[in-house]
Amino acid sequence: MRKVLVIRDRCELTRILEERGFAVENLPLVETVTLDDLSDLEERLDELDRYHGIFVTSSHAAAALRDALAGRASGYTGRVFALGRQSLEILREIDVEVVIDKSATTVGEMLENLGSEEFEGKRILFVRGNRSMRTIPEFLEGTAVVDEVEVYATTFKPVETDRIVDIKNSLASEGYSAICFFSPSGVESFARIFGREPISGAIMAAIGKTTAGALVEYGLRCDLAASDPSAETLAEELAARLERRA
Repeated sequence: MRKVLVIRDRCELTRILEERGFAVENLPLVETVTLDDLSDLEERLDELDRYHGIFVTSSHAAAALRDALAGRASGYTGRVFALGRQSLEILREIDVEVVIDKSATTVGEMLENLGSEEFEGKRILFVRGNRSMRTIPEFLEGTAVVDEVEVYATTFKPVETDRIVDIKNSLASEGYSAICFFSPSGVESFARIFGREPISGAIMAAIGKTTAGALVEYGLRCDLAASDPSAETLAEELAARLERRA
């Protein structure tokens, strides 16, 4: 049976691939947790009307913002700019105008499509994690004031030595038909544990262009980047690719 190594916990991709007849091994290498103290976010939202818009680029940030905005969003005239369908679904639970660019697979593409004129002279709130990329503040530097607030932390997750040995043996013997990555942090952790040498035999697949770029940066090659940054799209496109290869 063809086997796929997925660098995260079980998710929709796991379910879809298993239904298509693939064996899936999940290997979570990073852990993301909401911060216990969100007082910084609460203080920012106490002055919500100062902000022309709010950016969230992950489902974790979207969930933290949703919870913090509950009961505050009514009457807010600014917009929430979100990346990804999962973030959109989360934010639909509160009374805010959500802007999502369905053609954008990275925050850089979203910003380019929106244009800097949208934010000229405005104040923006960027709700992010501790390892979020600097694309938004760098793009808007000199155009808008960007306040940043951390609401979650991503850390590397330890893996048992025996399991590392087993996976290294499978990698060396081309035991995986594909390896799926969902974040630059996951790519970094994988490279740290298993090395940066190109992996033969396996399709190296990424959830989107940012993760694909991280694979190339770490010398691991990217063979497939999902056309839409969602687990469902990655699963369908990878399954189709593997079935054509069979």
